[in-house]
Amino acid sequence: MICKKWRRSAAFLAACGAALAVFALLSRFDNKYTMSSPLTQAGTLTVNHGVLKSDEPFWLVDGWELCPDTLLEPENDAPGWKIYVGQVQTWAAFHCDASPYGQASYRLVLEGPEEPTPAALWLPEVFSACRVYVNGALAGQSGELSPNYRPLVRDLTVSFSLSGRTELIVQTENRSHYYSGMTYPPALGSPQAVAELTAGRTALYALMTFSTLAFALFSLATWLVGAREDGLSLWLAGLALSFALRISYPLRLLHGVRRVSLVYALEDMAAMAGIWCALGLVLELGHLDRRFWAEWTRRLAFAMVPAAAVIPVLVLPWAPAFTGPYGVLMSVWKLISALILTGTALWGGAHFGAVWLASGAGVYAAGLFLSVATINRFEPARGAWPDEWGSFVLVLCFAALMVGRGLSMARENRRLNEDLQREVEKQTNQIAGLVEERQKLLSEFFHDLKSPLASLLSYARMVRENDVLLDDRTRGQLDVIEGKSAQLARQLRMMQQFNLENPIASQWEQLELSEFLTAFHSQFQPDVEMSGPDFLLELQEGACTIRADPEKLSRALQNLVFNAVSFTPEEGEIILSLRREGALARVSVRDTGPGIAPEDLERVFQRGFTTRAEEGGEGLGLFIVQSVAREHGGRAEVRSRPGKGAEFSILLPVL
Repeated sequence: MICKKWRRSAAFLAACGAALAVFALLSRFDNKYTMSSPLTQAGTLTVNHGVLKSDEPFWLVDGWELCPDTLLEPENDAPGWKIYVGQVQTWAAFHCDASPYGQASYRLVLEGPEEPTPAALWLPEVFSACRVYVNGALAGQSGELSPNYRPLVRDLTVSFSLSGRTELIVQTENRSHYYSGMTYPPALGSPQAVAELTAGRTALYALMTFSTLAFALFSLATWLVGAREDGLSLWLAGLALSFALRISYPLRLLHGVRRVSLVYALEDMAAMAGIWCALGLVLELGHLDRRFWAEWTRRLAFAMVPAAAVIPVLVLPWAPAFTGPYGVLMSVWKLISALILTGTALWGGAHFGAVWLASGAGVYAAGLFLSVATINRFEPARGAWPDEWGSFVLVLCFAALMVGRGLSMARENRRLNEDLQREVEKQTNQIAGLVEERQKLLSEFFHDLKSPLASLLSYARMVRENDVLLDDRTRGQLDVIEGKSAQLARQLRMMQQFNLENPIASQWEQLELSEFLTAFHSQFQPDVEMSGPDFLLELQEGACTIRADPEKLSRALQNLVFNAVSFTPEEGEIILSLRREGALARVSVRDTGPGIAPEDLERVFQRGFTTRAEEGGEGLGLFIVQSVAREHGGRAEVRSRPGKGAEFSILLPVL
């Protein structure tokens, strides 16, 4: 046990170290704050011709002026706050009531090349409506500002010709979201470079969204099909689905978000639901879900789900001062959940997949910690945020754990099935031996009975033929002796035939019915048509495969066919047919004989029932047909109307 916990700890530390190393590389090579251009002493941003011709855009982080509560007009020299984008995520600090709502303007001066050069400006998620001016001309707009305020949050791209001194002004208004204005640095570059940037980012998030959505659907299907008593598949489905809903925001921004507070509340709710499912999954894997503290942890995690949906929609619009505490609450809960997840993964009672669990928890915890610790110092240029990468890796680790668990269960089931098969074969051989001994014993017994019975019947006939002083009373008693002896002989023959039936000794194999019936028809057509009726074959197109004993199935069909011969006139027809009816194959023998009386239909498959007792019928043929059908997992049926012939069918399950 101690060795296993050391392995988990080693896996956790290795995953944390690898995650920190990867994030360190990302902060160096995929960080907007390290990919921005320096400012001149005059506070302008120099953009030379080579920058706009390169394949990489650069990020407008520094040099901005923020004018709160003002819609700054072009060429207005009103002083503003010198900021970098991301420094001010809400306007609450500029308001006495700590409200994040209001208006503000952002201004940046660019010094471009002398000759006009095509340029594109990409502004991700400006909250919650904006207008973009380039040298006093309106270049782009998202939503409507007051007095007809209408929010629309989307990734906005504007194209313009950059030449000499260029002034950018972004007017913003927010009355719908707890973030305010321009919180993410925009990108500037050639139109092609900006298009490649946005397309690559969208493709990355689409991959993360649809891959985790596939995990969610697969896990949900696994739970629905056969493992409802196992909650792990359901927890994984919830985790993957919540992450897919949360991570899909760049796809939603392609068309814009109008109901801003509602959509972002759903995004927060998806994040909290992911934490709830992750905790539920790791607590159940660690066999800690019955603990008192674990139950309250899950309840708290579940309570955060509706809280994340209700607070942004119903509380913040009426109590804007709660915006800051709400953000702190969400961040603190994420860190607490990461600690609980880490502790459970390291010290829980999970035996299977503990390394995957510890590794996923390590990456997830590192991602959450870095997201909080690197605020305003790291923002991905082309990739995802650290907590998004951590959550994605956590989903992948849980998915790998569940796949490994499923494979292990499949191997165990295969081993158990093989053991069970060997045991069944052993028991079957023992039963087959006992049945064979019983058959031999009964055969000898029936043989021993036949000799005295035949002698009794012969002596009775000899007495009758010699007419040895027989009076009427003696002749009547002799008739009784002959009748009872003949009845006993028929019963004895029936018992002998039934004793030959041995379901244990069946030779099962996959049988293609069309080929089998074609061969059967060719074999018995001359015998049937020699008696008069035409013997026809009707087959349905397509393969129809069953698992059967060919010899027993052939014997059952022979009983049906030659039983039909006995009742069909010489000018009539006997039709052997095959039809597919859902999961069953119907093999029918139809004749044009006199049919069966309605009162006899329910008794034709009973043992000993016959309408030809005077002809020596024993009533065993149709009983054997029904026995063979049931032995094959099917049943026998009969349809008939007097004067319209009869149709006997054997229904068998199709593979």
